[in-house]
Amino acid sequence: MTGMTTAWAAWTQFHAGHGFAIERFLNPPATEADLAAIETETGYRLPDDLRELWRRANGQLDSYGIASPAPGTVISPVFGSYDFIGCAAALAAYRDWTEVLEEQGDTMNDGITRREGDPVQAAYWIPGWLPFAVDGGGNFYAVDMAPSEGGTYGQVILMGPDEDERRVLGTGIAAWLTDTARRAPPLDNEAEPPLAYFDMEYAPHATV
Repeated sequence: MTGMTTAWAAWTQFHAGHGFAIERFLNPPATEADLAAIETETGYRLPDDLRELWRRANGQLDSYGIASPAPGTVISPVFGSYDFIGCAAALAAYRDWTEVLEEQGDTMNDGITRREGDPVQAAYWIPGWLPFAVDGGGNFYAVDMAPSEGGTYGQVILMGPDEDERRVLGTGIAAWLTDTARRAPPLDNEAEPPLAYFDMEYAPHATV
């Protein structure tokens, strides 16, 4: 099995433990034409993890638009509080960010920092970043196809209007999901049932 196949199995099991029947709420797979369109427009090769993920499902159903969690007991964004988006939505977001960059130039980078030691550019957005998940505030999880020195092609980063610090969350989607499933973040009690959220950056408290 590939790393993404193993990671997805662990991720499906993690969601099942919370009561979310994840496979029930995924879209059909993306087509090869969908994937090729993104590579043509961005000029970057899709990272293997994201390619495999979109070949598995072209995003998820809008978690806010699902009426019933059956056969599970909760409804959840695939990535904590971020919905998994398909190729068309990712490309639309990419175009939006490109337009903003063309209009504002480097001024949009004012106030943007990066977490110390993280091999990612301290920029608001660059053309090498491709979103694959979005929250309700327009913030994204993205793959970084133009990492800084020491980074990994396809590493997962966090970006968006509410995020002034750029940071690397995982060396790739598969590693990120595997690590998050291992840390087993609990559900956020503030979500209104049947919606259920969790923090992808949750870190368990160390025990003595």
